[in-house]
Amino acid sequence: RFNKACERLTGYAFDEVKGKPFWNLFLPPDEVKHVREVFSQLRDGQFPNEAESCWVTRSGGRRLIAWSNTALTDGSGAVAHIIGTGIDVTDHREVDRRLVESEGRYRTIVENANDIIYSLTPDGVFSYVSPNWTNVLGHEILEVVRKPFAPFVHPDDVPVCQAFLSKVIQTGEKQSGIEYRVLHKDG
Repeated sequence: RFNKACERLTGYAFDEVKGKPFWNLFLPPDEVKHVREVFSQLRDGQFPNEAESCWVTRSGGRRLIAWSNTALTDGSGAVAHIIGTGIDVTDHREVDRRLVESEGRYRTIVENANDIIYSLTPDGVFSYVSPNWTNVLGHEILEVVRKPFAPFVHPDDVPVCQAFLSKVIQTGEKQSGIEYRVLHKDG
């Protein structure tokens, strides 16, 4: 069997692939051994299983397919048919790769900035503090993250900071910065 989705993905019609082992048609040579092992496990009754492999299309492109495989057995329990259901995850993985790359660039910028950069949860708890916090204020990051901001701010400035945070949360809009005093670890 070879459904319409397989035809669209590969560029081959069912009549062109009927009766031919798929590893001879669609797999890059470096993946044949692994896929044949997965297939053998299914044939030996080790199912269901999941695997990923690249398929080569008629035009020579490669598509990464996430497979969920199982088998149908006959009355005696022997494997009669192997069924693979695949999802083309090529584009999704590329988006993931780009996201990881982008996050890496962002992290490098933030962690090497001369400014102190931090983020708070809506209830005023530090969820992130850049390394420069330690350089400027002396507190180790683990002494700050998951702690409320108020103990680190001068008591006279806490109400202004709380009002600022409330306004940001209520409006969802960028606000002009405020000045406030922050406690250095040495007091």
